[in-house]
Amino acid sequence: MVGKLICLEGIDGVGKETQLKLILKMLKGKRVSVCKYPDANSAFGEIIDAFLKRRIELSPLSQFFVYMLDIAKDQREIEGKLESGEIVILNRYAYSTIAYQCSKGIPFGKGVEMIESMNFVKPDLVVLLDILPEISMERKSRQKKMDRHEEDAKLLRKVRENYLKLYEMKFLADKWVKVDAEGKPGEVFEIVKGFIGQLLKE
Repeated sequence: MVGKLICLEGIDGVGKETQLKLILKMLKGKRVSVCKYPDANSAFGEIIDAFLKRRIELSPLSQFFVYMLDIAKDQREIEGKLESGEIVILNRYAYSTIAYQCSKGIPFGKGVEMIESMNFVKPDLVVLLDILPEISMERKSRQKKMDRHEEDAKLLRKVRENYLKLYEMKFLADKWVKVDAEGKPGEVFEIVKGFIGQLLKE
């Protein structure tokens, strides 16, 4: 049996981490792996962290490639897990690379082309958790010191627009669903759970 690849996407503060915890609880007893991007344990993830915390500067194109390479390094491992029947959940994927880095001067079409050229593994389901940037910033300001993406409302508006374009295109996935993530985590999860349950029956 081939496994399923499920991806959670959305702007900062949308609740991906919370939904991931609830999904893992739901899938208890099944073989599940999680990949989070940026990967804090990779050399690429360290560069990204330094950039987000303003310790270093990177051009938009450099940012794009560092984020893309962080994902590329795990492709063979993800393929192997899916072939062995595991469910793999991605907290962000190449969609984030396009949504964020193409909000900074890289043409959207060019970003899509570059990701397409990588032949990344296609998710079976992309769950786009959607909120307004103002809600994102309000949530993030309550939690911690914000990084350079989280504190930039203008950027987050562009990022959300890019996500909605990817959703309309059904880019690089067999199925996309958009979920209003403004409500309570449990209410949002009820919707997410329905889509995942449906996928696992297929």
